[in-house]
Amino acid sequence: MFLVAFYDYLNHKTTSMRIIPVLVLFLLSLPSLVLSETIILVADDWCPYNCEPNSDSPGYIVEVAREIFMSSGYCLEYKHVPWVHALKEVMSGKYDGAIAATPKEMPGGVFPDEELGYVNNVLIICRGDPWRFQNIDSLRQIKLGAIQNYDYGKNLNTHIEKYKNTMSAQVIAGKNAIE
Repeated sequence: MFLVAFYDYLNHKTTSMRIIPVLVLFLLSLPSLVLSETIILVADDWCPYNCEPNSDSPGYIVEVAREIFMSSGYCLEYKHVPWVHALKEVMSGKYDGAIAATPKEMPGGVFPDEELGYVNNVLIICRGDPWRFQNIDSLRQIKLGAIQNYDYGKNLNTHIEKYKNTMSAQVIAGKNAIE
């Protein structure tokens, strides 16, 4: 009904009078455009959860977050940042959130009651390698790669901390740590 009345109003007014309601409607929409807050989420590349920023496939967590925030009137920006920096800069307030951070990695952070994904640690060895995982101590027989500040769970975290930067546990960080 409003649109019909608005159409009739526009058709019965002079050109200069027609522009006023259109201009008023435009100006009323500006505060939501100008005042919409941008939420900035960061993480290192961890596909399929969070992949390449500004791509058609940014990762399913990024897509879910975008839908949630946009439906509440926010804009979402997602950036790749080395994991160590992502955690520190979210905690300092530079960014709003770190995708896939755990409470252990980000004490005092705000976390949902329900996860959007679940991760298991796996060990991959070359075909034909005789080594087999028997217990946490058996990891000392191999070269284990780990990314600084990742949370691998209590037992693996303890092993990595105890043997970091030895032949048993190499800990790396940086922009391309996963590679």
